[in-house]
Amino acid sequence: MIAYISGDQQAFSELYTRYKPRVYGYLSQKVAPTERDDLFQSVFMKLHHKKHLFKPEYAFAPWFFTLIKHEIIDVARRNSKRTTEPLFEEQHFQDDQTGQSDSVEKIESLNLNEQDQKLLYLKFVEGKGYQELELEFSSKAATLRKRVSRLLEKLKWRDSHE
Repeated sequence: MIAYISGDQQAFSELYTRYKPRVYGYLSQKVAPTERDDLFQSVFMKLHHKKHLFKPEYAFAPWFFTLIKHEIIDVARRNSKRTTEPLFEEQHFQDDQTGQSDSVEKIESLNLNEQDQKLLYLKFVEGKGYQELELEFSSKAATLRKRVSRLLEKLKWRDSHE
C-alpha cells in the first residue's frame, strides 16, 4: 500500500490480486449475490479514492476491511432510501368518487386533537404544501413534515391493530 500511495501503479495490481479472493468471500457473506459484483468493484474504487487516508504505521488488511464494511453500510443506506415508500399517501384520506367527504370523516375518526386534525385536513384534503402550512401553524416545514409523519405512523399502527 505504501508503494501504491507513492505512485507505483503496479502496487495496486498486486493489492488487487492478493486481496481479490478475500474481499469476494467477505462480500459473499455480507451482501446479496445481486449486489456483490457491483460492490466488489466499488470497494476497489474506494480503495483508490481513500488511499491517502491509510497510515503506514497500521496494518493494511484491518484498515482495508474497515473501509469495505463502511462501503457496505453506505450502499445499504442508499438502497434503503431508494426503496422507502411513504407510510401513507393522499389516497388514504380520499374515497374513490369525491375524495373530500370520506377524508373529513376519516380525519375526524382519528381521535386527534384539533390542531392535528386541522393539519391533516389542510395537508391531505385541501392539498396544501408544507411551505403554506408554515404560516398557518407558525412552525417550520421540517417540523410539520415530522408531525405529519408521526400522525400517519399512529394511523398505520391503529389500522394494523384493529
